Amino acid sequence: MSKYDSKTSTNIIYLVSDGIATCDDDPVYAGKILADSNIQPIVNILGFDIDHEGQKQLMQIADASKGTYSSVNNGEQLTEQLDKAKKMAESWEEWKDSANREAKSQFFDQEFEILSFSNDFAEAYLRENNNYRYTIRYLRDEGEISRKSWRYLDDKRIERFERMKQYRRDNKKQLESLNEDNLKKVQEELKRLEENKQSSS
Repeated sequence: MSKYDSKTSTNIIYLVSDGIATCDDDPVYAGKILADSNIQPIVNILGFDIDHEGQKQLMQIADASKGTYSSVNNGEQLTEQLDKAKKMAESWEEWKDSANREAKSQFFDQEFEILSFSNDFAEAYLRENNNYRYTIRYLRDEGEISRKSWRYLDDKRIERFERMKQYRRDNKKQLESLNEDNLKKVQEELKRLEENKQSSS
């Protein structure tokens, strides 16, 4: 990609990994080389159903490459991330040299932050749900609670899980709406300033 200088090209790299690097090369150093190179790419790193050590390394790569990192736990979340990134990539050239570049840059940064927060939240409630499931099942199998109590607790677990899923969807939608509204306000203000400039010249 060295022939695609960042002055004339927008370079975007996607890295999807399911674990810690197993090759001899240093991926963190490779990320730094990318960030310091003439192509200066936008690096999007996705950890797919990854353990703590792998997640830690991917975050280090993201820091070194001045990119973003997000966790995904299933194919649906991965597709969502890639589709979102694709839309951002398609829109990138449209605003690169425009007057509202800074506003749109902030918009895309916020989009990545929203996705990252949403995925981290999903990871947390999935982990919580599994902990509840294993705990109450263990208590049932050990005879510490009756099957009736187990059913009651399991129903409550499912109820909370579904509530957390809905909360994540609603929260993500609200944050994205706020982000879009903020961008529109800035664009409208820029348009107004430009019209004032033309009318006074």
